[in-house]
Amino acid sequence: MRSLCSLKLHSLALMALLLTPAAAAQTAEDVLLLSRRQATLGAELAGQGGAAIGGMPGWTASFSNPANLGWLRTSEATASVDLTGTESDAAYRLSGDDASLGLDGRTLEGSTRSSGARLGHLGYAAKVPTVRGSLVVGLGYNRTSTYDRALFYDAEVTGTLGDGTVVADRFEEDVFAEGQAGELSAAAAVEIAPGVMVGGSVNFLFGSYFTESIGAASFFGDDPVVFSIDQEARGVNARVGISAEAQRGFRLGFVVETPTYVNVVEETIDSFGDLFPVDYDFTTPWRLGAGVVYQIAGATLAADVEYVDWSQARLRTDGFTSEDDLLFIADQNSTLRRTYDDAFTTRFGAAYDFGIATARFGLAYQPDPLRDATGLVVDRARREVAVDAVADRLRRTVTAGVGIRVGRSSEINIALVNTRFEDQLVAIDNVFPDGDDPGTLSNPESLRLVLEDVTRTTLVVGATFGF
Repeated sequence: MRSLCSLKLHSLALMALLLTPAAAAQTAEDVLLLSRRQATLGAELAGQGGAAIGGMPGWTASFSNPANLGWLRTSEATASVDLTGTESDAAYRLSGDDASLGLDGRTLEGSTRSSGARLGHLGYAAKVPTVRGSLVVGLGYNRTSTYDRALFYDAEVTGTLGDGTVVADRFEEDVFAEGQAGELSAAAAVEIAPGVMVGGSVNFLFGSYFTESIGAASFFGDDPVVFSIDQEARGVNARVGISAEAQRGFRLGFVVETPTYVNVVEETIDSFGDLFPVDYDFTTPWRLGAGVVYQIAGATLAADVEYVDWSQARLRTDGFTSEDDLLFIADQNSTLRRTYDDAFTTRFGAAYDFGIATARFGLAYQPDPLRDATGLVVDRARREVAVDAVADRLRRTVTAGVGIRVGRSSEINIALVNTRFEDQLVAIDNVFPDGDDPGTLSNPESLRLVLEDVTRTTLVVGATFGF
């Protein structure tokens, strides 16, 4: 969860020391937040886990593999809307140091629900008349990520220290986040040989992310602490793919995506009314994907794998000249190299065409790109743990869907997408010992955490009209 303000235990005024105004707002975790994508896209392919690289046609191929546009038999206009509900179950966890002192911590309340609706995709693909082969061009929008989420926890710490001091602290925090990322794409595919499609797309990234935290604690006199972050991201990349029919009903596909060059404009506001604006850039890693599709007697089986080496992501120094900023960026890039790893996203899908309707099922696995490492890195602005995480941010997605034909080349599609994952943030009541940098701590056991189980369920409703 993108949670918010770093606080020392008994002094609210020291919060300002932890919210450095310039490059400190840009961290390795920002790169992951703005670059990690949802497993599925569109109403039709969402039903089969998003597996499409091998050779599934349709506008959303501009995202999965542009070459697959070439398999379209007619021109099409398509759109979908996502209705998403998110459940968060948060549990407070004392640090190992607290346990050794005999303190007890418990969660009084930690369940939160939120919901929202967003455009999933909107596109048009035109099949250009040709003497032989296939030529398809398209233009449209694909939403690739959603950040809508809420978290609330109410906790207390009690106990008696060895010197007789009685501890009875209570605190709560309400975190709200919203936003999305998507691509406006122009794509084309051409049949360069019988049964061999080659395609490409140019993609313009548009993203926004806003998060706000309101916290209160007994040791602050229950005065609310408010903190917010507002980000706008813009970027560009290119995608090139190939799809070939190795034999009737069996297709193979490969896709390569260039790094995305992203510019972020961010504003941070704290409880003192201070505004910290920052403008920075980063590049994402290359993405490589491969997939297979097998169709026989109305049945379709599909499988994808996507490879990303997150250690290759980089924050850029463009526009920064001060020594502190340059050192901070260098430190964050070192964090990316040392603590992030390569990851293989896998998707599996199955469908069966009954004639008037098609039933679909799918699975997707998106591993956590963090690798095990010694030490602990904390985003000092958002209190996020980047190393030695207790939570496993592996995203497990299960999907099911149905497509109903309403014409010769038109279909209404409905899919249900359920994604589960864990997350964590540094609790609002943490003590940062004098002399310790709250950005990097050598002892992970010194942190109090809020562990979170997240379930996100999305109903995707879409329509495709062929003509």
